[in-house]
Amino acid sequence: MKKSIDEMDSYNELINSKMVELNQFAEKMGQHKVVINDLLKDQEEKEAAMVVVAEKLEIKDQQLKQNEEILADSKSRLEKTISEIQLKELQNQELSQKQEELKNQIEIQNSVFEQSKQVFQEQIAQKEEEKLNEIKAKENILEVVKKQHEELLTNKEAEKESIQKQLAEKQNKLEYVEQTNNQLIQTIEEKKLAVEESNSKINGLESNIAQMESEISSSKELLQKKEEKITNGQSELNNKIDEINQIQSKITQQEYEKKELQRQLVTINEEKSIQNEKLGVVARRLEDQELANQTLSQKLAQKESSIQDARNANLQLDQLSSRLRSKMANLKQEIIEQKSMSDNMQAEYNKSAEKNQNLSQKIQSMAFNISGLEDQIKSKENEIQRHQEQAQKSIKTVQNSGVKNLELKQKITELNHSIQSLEENVQQNKDAKELLKQKISEVKSNMTTSFDEKVMLKKEVNRLNSKIASLDGKINKGNRAKVDLQQGITDSQEKLQNTQAQNDNLRKQNQILEGKIVGLNTDISSENSQVANLKRQMARMKNEYDTSKTKRAELQAKLAQARNLASDLESKLLGANSSISGEKNKVDSLQKRVAALNSTYSSAESGKNDLKNQIQNLTKENSLLQNKLDQATKSLGQSQGVGNKLNSRVSDLAKEYENSINKTQLLAESNDQLKRKIRDLYTQMDKNKDTATQPKNTSKLMEEIAFLKRKNDMNDRKIKALNALNDRKAKDVGRKIASVQNTFRSNLGKKIAQRLKDAKLNVFVDPNTGSVILRTDDSFLFEKNSSKLKSVTRQMLRKVIPIYVEELFKDKDIGRKINTINIIGHASPKHRQKYVDPKKGNQRAYNYNLDLSSDRARSIVKYIFSRKFGRFKYKKNFRARVSAIGKSFSLPVKTIKRNRKPASHADYCGPYDCKLSRRVEISFTLKDDKSAWEKLNNLQKE
Repeated sequence: MKKSIDEMDSYNELINSKMVELNQFAEKMGQHKVVINDLLKDQEEKEAAMVVVAEKLEIKDQQLKQNEEILADSKSRLEKTISEIQLKELQNQELSQKQEELKNQIEIQNSVFEQSKQVFQEQIAQKEEEKLNEIKAKENILEVVKKQHEELLTNKEAEKESIQKQLAEKQNKLEYVEQTNNQLIQTIEEKKLAVEESNSKINGLESNIAQMESEISSSKELLQKKEEKITNGQSELNNKIDEINQIQSKITQQEYEKKELQRQLVTINEEKSIQNEKLGVVARRLEDQELANQTLSQKLAQKESSIQDARNANLQLDQLSSRLRSKMANLKQEIIEQKSMSDNMQAEYNKSAEKNQNLSQKIQSMAFNISGLEDQIKSKENEIQRHQEQAQKSIKTVQNSGVKNLELKQKITELNHSIQSLEENVQQNKDAKELLKQKISEVKSNMTTSFDEKVMLKKEVNRLNSKIASLDGKINKGNRAKVDLQQGITDSQEKLQNTQAQNDNLRKQNQILEGKIVGLNTDISSENSQVANLKRQMARMKNEYDTSKTKRAELQAKLAQARNLASDLESKLLGANSSISGEKNKVDSLQKRVAALNSTYSSAESGKNDLKNQIQNLTKENSLLQNKLDQATKSLGQSQGVGNKLNSRVSDLAKEYENSINKTQLLAESNDQLKRKIRDLYTQMDKNKDTATQPKNTSKLMEEIAFLKRKNDMNDRKIKALNALNDRKAKDVGRKIASVQNTFRSNLGKKIAQRLKDAKLNVFVDPNTGSVILRTDDSFLFEKNSSKLKSVTRQMLRKVIPIYVEELFKDKDIGRKINTINIIGHASPKHRQKYVDPKKGNQRAYNYNLDLSSDRARSIVKYIFSRKFGRFKYKKNFRARVSAIGKSFSLPVKTIKRNRKPASHADYCGPYDCKLSRRVEISFTLKDDKSAWEKLNNLQKE
């Protein structure tokens, strides 16, 4: 029982201990319950945060999809441009094939022409042989006549009876001569026919020339070959003219022979008179012979008249040949003009091809420049952060962003101008085409007139109708070539329309960039509110300025007018910007309508006329919109002129400020003099207190003292008013000087940026401040955690620094305004390969990065002035003003939210971009001397 009781006690103790443990466990469970509830609350908060994150991820996915769609659109556009380029290449190949076909046709025509020329030359050779044979026969006849004449002289008396026989023989011979003359007349008529044939051939050549004129626009080689044909025709004409001259020389020889025969007849008549005295019978016979001779002389006269007719016909032929020569000269001139027109058309076609190539290159450059624009957007976000930290520089950033927007708008206007220039080129091509048609019609009219002049010769040209038919076939071929050329012109017009479509794509890309700029403008809206506050303060100051002295009333009125003009111009600018945005929306809608019309144009050919009318209306609307844009740009130019007037007022205000300071000094001096007089009067009062006999003097002194006090109080009030006015003017002058500094800095920055861009240096330059930023990436600037320069950095510095220094100091007046040139080193917010928050006070990390950034800046300065760097202009001026500064990680660059891969551990810098934060900036500061900035203002005006 004791054991069991002891066991029970031990069990009770165990139970008690277990109960205590259970109570402790229950208490712990209660504590754990609180912890679990806290954990559940944390879990709910985390889940809510996860929902928010999921929503953000969905938004980012949508953005990714949109970006992918944009990329797909850009790819499709690039593919379209590539396909269009391929089509252009195919069209060029077809044109080259057509040119080869035309060359082959020209060679065939040349071969046919050469064959006809050979046949004609053979005919001429045959005729020349026949003429030579005739001349030989005539020479033989003349020799026989001479022999007979000698026999008559020797045998006068012995051969009286044989005279009659001889006379009969002579008559026979004269008949033979008549026959030969008739043969000559026939040969002359044959020559006439030959000349007419040559004229018909000339007409054929003229038709060939017309055919050549239709083929001029195809190529230069055709023109040269046609000119060769014309020269060959001229040579043939010259040959024919030489033949006619030969015939005329033969006719003169025949006339000379006739004269000799007449002389012989005269001698025979003299012999007859002598013989008549001796023999009456013989006289009668001789009289009969004389009658026969008279008949022969009459026949000779008739032959001479026929010869004169032949001469007249030759003169007419000469006149015709001269006319033909003049017409050939006119045709040559027209051919030269057509050749020049074809050259101009070819040059314009080459220009359009070059413009197409330039547009394709611009598309590629726009695709490559997207990354550069994103870098500029990053720099803009950095500038916004700086402006948030430094509220005093907000006005400068607003002005700089305004300049950026203006530059982008100027780019848009430049693209619009380029589109207009393309449309003008299309119109010029159309006008040139119409001019060519007019000239062709004029040539045809000239040909018709020439044919009208040759109506009398058409009866004799019927034999050549077969040849004309063949030439008509060739003309039809030329007309087909002309149709092909017109088709090529329509193809070129389609190419120009394709270039317009490419320009529309470029406009869409510019609109995307403008959307990005709108995002930046939303970030700048807070700074615009500060600008509005400053404008209100300016209005208050203007009201206070209106209450100043009457002497400044005229200046106040002028300033009020200038400010009213500025406000009106600002309102006009706002209205112009709103109208421009509205007009851009209209342009977008019109472009969409044009795209829809183009799609319907390809699907339905039946509605071409309606679509053309709609396109004409749209072009009119575009021209109206362009006029409105031009008016807006004119208003902007007027606002710039008012800005120059305001700058001119800065110097006037500064002069007035100096004059007012001088006046305050004069008033202070007069006030001091009055105080001296008051002290003197008080001393006299003290003296007069001792002498009671001078009450009148004391009263006068008191009155003078009261008057001087009032005058002193008035002077004090004037001095206070002038000091307040001087303070306000000093603030105005300071603001004006700041604006002049900003414009000077932006102009100089644009020059530096343009110089470095022309030198094709891949560095970032802020055109508003002139700062050059050398960023660190995997292959640039320094070794890791070191200030040792890389070789790429040395090469870049040798190119960048001479250009930068030359732009600062090449103008002496500008160089005097430069105060310092700072080479500033920036580090990323990291220490020992870990991210460090720059806003927290980690002194060790700050000191380490401060030493590193300072050493890097100093190493650049040391290298610039080392022997390895070499000489450059204005090196001494640069050394006198340069300073090396280290900023540690005080101004890191935030990351831009876009589609990118997550950063690795080595490149992780929290919300900042490690690579962009590691940079070296080269900038300059300006002097604050007022007189210097007045001179600078004058430079700005000039």
